[in-house]
Amino acid sequence: MMHRNEIHRRLDSVERSVQQITEICHSYSEVSEALLDCVQQLNRKTSEMRQELQSDDDIEIYECVDELEQLSDRAKDELERASAVDEEVRIAILQTHNELSSLKHQLH
Repeated sequence: MMHRNEIHRRLDSVERSVQQITEICHSYSEVSEALLDCVQQLNRKTSEMRQELQSDDDIEIYECVDELEQLSDRAKDELERASAVDEEVRIAILQTHNELSSLKHQLH
């Protein structure tokens, strides 16, 4: 397994990115409700992950990363369905999705 410090560092980066995506999405009126909902769920889960990461249970950490990656998949899917999304929103969501996917694959 990856060193716990590395996992925490990468998830800290994801958390900052998700907070940025949330702020960006709220500033653009053309973000669909479905995409906004996905982003808000991702934001809630990244906020909740702090407690889960305090666990020494590797399975809990895997499950947390898996859930975050699934939520980012949903956001990416909604992004692809959206007709008009600001490029800044698109890039931020795709980068966060890629980071979570990479982390998930490195943990499994």
